[in-house]
Amino acid sequence: MKWFTKIKGGSLQFVLFIGAVIAVLLLTFVLLSHMHIQFSKKSDTYIETIKQADLVLGMALNNPNGESVGLRNLSQKGIETTVVQDRWGLFDLYRVDASFQKTRFTKIALVGMKRATNDAALYLKDNQRPMIIVGHARIKGDAYLPDQGIRPGNIAGQSFYGNTPVQGKQKRSNGSLPPIAGQLKNSLEQWASPGFIPARSKRLNGLQSNELAHSFLEPPLVVWGEVLQLAGKKITGNVVLKADYRIVVSPTTLLTDVILVAPEIVIQDGVTGSFQAIASKTIVMGKNCLLHYPSALAVFHKESRTALNQGIPVPNIQIQANSSLKGIIGYWEDIREQKQRYHPQVRIDAGANVIGQVYCEKHLELKGSVHGNVTTDGFVAMENGSVYQNHLFQGKIDAGGLPLQYVGLGYGQQGKGGVAKWLY
Repeated sequence: MKWFTKIKGGSLQFVLFIGAVIAVLLLTFVLLSHMHIQFSKKSDTYIETIKQADLVLGMALNNPNGESVGLRNLSQKGIETTVVQDRWGLFDLYRVDASFQKTRFTKIALVGMKRATNDAALYLKDNQRPMIIVGHARIKGDAYLPDQGIRPGNIAGQSFYGNTPVQGKQKRSNGSLPPIAGQLKNSLEQWASPGFIPARSKRLNGLQSNELAHSFLEPPLVVWGEVLQLAGKKITGNVVLKADYRIVVSPTTLLTDVILVAPEIVIQDGVTGSFQAIASKTIVMGKNCLLHYPSALAVFHKESRTALNQGIPVPNIQIQANSSLKGIIGYWEDIREQKQRYHPQVRIDAGANVIGQVYCEKHLELKGSVHGNVTTDGFVAMENGSVYQNHLFQGKIDAGGLPLQYVGLGYGQQGKGGVAKWLY
């Protein structure tokens, strides 16, 4: 009988190989399990950080006028959150930074004021003069009107062709326009002033290339020049284009989310884009233009302008035929002269379309359409060399044509903040 049997070397190597394979598989399984647990924890942390950022932004927007006072720094569940609020033209810019250990998350939003469910179609200041409606003009929605009310009229043989002047409730306005929420007027005066640039911004003298993109995660970039001709330029993001005299936007220009600032801004026929324009004198938007939401055209006018066109003063803001703007048109002024003015400061030509808000501290000539609401000191119609005061001729105002999701200007203490657009 043999007590010992010799095992072949190949068999022993095979056993060792199988053992090594099993050890590697077990180690791989342990590592995968550990990585899965760590990834799950990291994912949960990242999700909680995002939720915290959303929560704090919501809290900031729910404060009156969108102010984030008291929410600048907030710590919850070990997540540190900071809210920074700046002004970006006619809108607010909210940046929320949330961090937990090495996990960081940032959200940037362009913010306006939410619509009230009972937004009126028209607020016309009471200047102790009735409103006259003529031609195919229409007002759909509630209207705040002077004590003398509204009545049909006649211009050059054209009378009012509707059944009722206001398709909604008529309410009494007073001798002043409703104030804009926050400090928008003061902010616009700053933006329109010659030497103003946003805080922490970097300045460039002129455009060095045809394309420029700049993230809102970085400080603003200010491109400055005496006259800026933007033909062939593609500019996106956190950029302010500022000129000492004039900015010209051509059909070959593509602007997205930028701000234009100059005394005079010319938007030539056929321009498409999404931007804000702030001027101290005039903005002319040519024919067949399309400015996507959230765009804005605003003039803050301080001096007594004497620019004439064959003896007729030029409107400060003009929207020409077949052009469309989705956003805000606003005219504000700080003029101490007492001389009565009869020409329009804002003119919206026949065929032009505004989806949003029109706010005019002086005279508005409306022959196009506004899907949203109009707030104005008074209407004026220029026809056949004559001036018709407080006449709405052919213009249409429809409060129901504005989506409830729209955010823009707020009045007084009205409403809460809402996100117009998420930025990058």
